[in-house]
Amino acid sequence: MINQPLVPKPQEVAPGGHIGADPHRRTRVYGAAAIAAYLVRKIHPTTSWVMRMKAHWQDFPALAHASSDHAGFFPDWALQDIWK
Repeated sequence: MINQPLVPKPQEVAPGGHIGADPHRRTRVYGAAAIAAYLVRKIHPTTSWVMRMKAHWQDFPALAHASSDHAGFFPDWALQDIWK
């Protein structure tokens, strides 16, 4: 990704803190998706976008040269507060 999310400052950590410590999460699709989920919820609290995005990645097919892990999604990512 060209424009990568920055590491959150301690006072900004709340729901996005889990991406800041891991460059792989931050520099792949996962970091942008987590930030988008946070922003979308702030703009439209009742949107279903976050749940649809979560479902999309949970259903990502197993491919030989691409995986959700390559995109920065880690084991138990869906259990983070930002995706609930």
